[in-house]
Amino acid sequence: MIAVTIMGLANVVRALPSEWPMFQHDLTHTGYSTSWAPSTNETLWTYTLGTRTNGKQPTIADGRVYFGAFDGIYCLDATTSAFLWSYIISGTWLGIFSAPAVADGRVYTGCNDGRVYCFNAVTGALIWNTAVLTNYFPGHPVVDSGRVYIGGADNLLFFCLDAATGATLWTYPTHGNCYDCSPAVADGFVYFTDSWGRTVYCLNAVTGAFKWTYTLGYNGGWGSTAVVNGIVYLGSTDNRVIALDAGTGALVWSYTTGAEVYGSPAVVDGKLYIGSFDYNVYCLNAVTGAFIWSYKTSTAVCSSPAVADGKVYIASYDGNLYCLNAATGAFIWSYTGLGNVGGKSPSIVNGIVYMLTSNDPGQLLAFGGYYLTVKTDPPGTATISGEGWYDPGTPVTLTAPTGPPGATLSFLNWDLDGTPETANPLVVTMSGPHTATAHYYKIPVGGEWAPIDTAQIVTPWIALAFLAIAFAAAGSHRLLKKRW
Repeated sequence: MIAVTIMGLANVVRALPSEWPMFQHDLTHTGYSTSWAPSTNETLWTYTLGTRTNGKQPTIADGRVYFGAFDGIYCLDATTSAFLWSYIISGTWLGIFSAPAVADGRVYTGCNDGRVYCFNAVTGALIWNTAVLTNYFPGHPVVDSGRVYIGGADNLLFFCLDAATGATLWTYPTHGNCYDCSPAVADGFVYFTDSWGRTVYCLNAVTGAFKWTYTLGYNGGWGSTAVVNGIVYLGSTDNRVIALDAGTGALVWSYTTGAEVYGSPAVVDGKLYIGSFDYNVYCLNAVTGAFIWSYKTSTAVCSSPAVADGKVYIASYDGNLYCLNAATGAFIWSYTGLGNVGGKSPSIVNGIVYMLTSNDPGQLLAFGGYYLTVKTDPPGTATISGEGWYDPGTPVTLTAPTGPPGATLSFLNWDLDGTPETANPLVVTMSGPHTATAHYYKIPVGGEWAPIDTAQIVTPWIALAFLAIAFAAAGSHRLLKKRW
């Protein structure tokens, strides 16, 4: 548990994106969120299903979290875990393996009945479903410009579907299965890998026309590509992490690990993060491929990392979710009890890390902090440091100033979530989301006056002090205050 009293938030507050709407966050699969991210393994909530989870990664959009399970797809409130809807697909072996993609008010996912499904994101109503395979493992879709891109396992085809209707726009023959792949889309091209076929593909995203391929060793690439700054990054089962020129497919660099690389990379601020079957999480220079650091877990890693707030979150076959320092690889925390998670991977939105377990019954876990809102009454009266996200249990000290230069203010009291508090500074322990409001009254030199509502005054001592000041300033036999 972190316990820090904070007067200012220069190193705490972060821009908070509200979505992780597809596998590895975005169309280029950076695996990066600008959200604040938790420094402890405190769970905010746990949602337990009546079956096992099977989704690759939870996706989050518009305050809702979506994930696959053995019996279908589920949607929960992303803040509270309240159940919103589910769509059960009976008779399907292993249910939904895909990480859903959310776009334009719709949710798209592959299902192990060989179909791609499209649902209303709010209600869960089925909009369409399209058969792309005989059965077995469609991959993880992405949606861009009205098109759905997805691979599969049993017919050696890569699909582009119309996002509105599910109609097939084009297909491209592959050399192997693409069931654990989520395509990346960048600059008008779509990039993906196949397993067993040992190939990386670059196609025109609109027409499906061939641009280039690159041949991998052993069983090829089982994970997904990331495309950042004109470079395609991926892991390969020939023990390598590979960087290719996005325009030509030419090899830029490769780095050899101690075993196969099944997961997908995250690429952030010139660094690449990825796990390997040699038990390690690696950080490499994204430009040169040079080694920066590694962290060794107790078994194989084929989870894909999520990066936020200077931290790397990644799971391992040892059943742990790890949080590491993104700059140094230093251990920050771990959470034990995920089960044999395989390639399940975390997502990060609004200060919360979401992670699916492989236990029976399955669970969705939420790790994170709480937001402290700081206000003044009247609004804008003073600037008070302290608003932002905090780890659970963190004490935060809020100090209300007597008034900015050039104004005559009287601090009256704090209230915390509507309950009056007389202390200043006020210490707020982050046991949940809180709102703290500092109430002020101005002692005017002149202007229009009105009676003060003494019910707002918290103690008799404050009331008496305010009476004396008001009479002295106004020369009145009535207790008055200025209209705002």
